[in-house]
Amino acid sequence: MPQQLLDSNQTPRPSNFQVISPWIVLAIGTLGLIWSALVGVILRPGQLGGLLFAVLAMVITFSRPTIGVKVTVGVLLLAVLNIISFFPISNTIELQILGFPVFFEVGSLILLIIHFRANRGVLRPWVRSMIRREVPKAEQEAAARTRINGYKRNLDKKSTDELRNILEESQLVPEALQAAQELIDERKPPESELS
Repeated sequence: MPQQLLDSNQTPRPSNFQVISPWIVLAIGTLGLIWSALVGVILRPGQLGGLLFAVLAMVITFSRPTIGVKVTVGVLLLAVLNIISFFPISNTIELQILGFPVFFEVGSLILLIIHFRANRGVLRPWVRSMIRREVPKAEQEAAARTRINGYKRNLDKKSTDELRNILEESQLVPEALQAAQELIDERKPPESELS
């Protein structure tokens, strides 16, 4: 009778697609580089860069597939931005970004989309973690203190009664309310002077 449950020290075997998915785009890029060599343009700087980065991505993918998938994204982004090239022909789209022309290579963009779809199990969490970077508490507190100090400079010209009205209405953001409270506290005479 076959064992239905995995032992605690066994790991599930990846499917054939999971095994080859990191290699799909690298194989297509390699075919493009072979095509470049056959038509005699492999010595162009873009193709040499493509060859160098493709070999680098292959070595990393062979030794560490999860990291190799991420490195391949970087290589493909270089190709999309037309810095390196895998193919002897190039179809580009020009966009004006901040007044500067930026060229996007369509074939490499398609390869990037294919790569992302084929390896979305690895890439989706990685991209999400980059987008949702957790800000350390000390950095959050420093940013809040900077905002509070800015509000204090703006509210410093107001009288103590106006600051109390601001606190009572509480229609401002929390940092502004805290700045108003700190200004009121700073304007109070010390208790030793009250007696």
